[in-house]
Amino acid sequence: MLFNSFIFILLFLPATYFTWLFITRCDRRLGKVALICASLTFYAYWNVHYVWLLLLSVVFNYLLHCQLSLRARDRLSRWLVCMGISVK
Repeated sequence: MLFNSFIFILLFLPATYFTWLFITRCDRRLGKVALICASLTFYAYWNVHYVWLLLLSVVFNYLLHCQLSLRARDRLSRWLVCMGISVK
């Protein structure tokens, strides 16, 4: 599925938007989870074998964010930012 395909524009995008809109009225965190699931579905439609790579990248970046938010601006935080950029 490409961003300019009819399947994406007419089916996937409106379904994702209205699902997100409905879920965020109840809970904003669940809305974020719904967007992550929609993103994984989008990439799985292209090639399901690369979904694990996307999940690994998301988990790595989240853990890196958690470490950076706990630290002040020091030498280690700069190293973590450089590592996060270079791993991608």
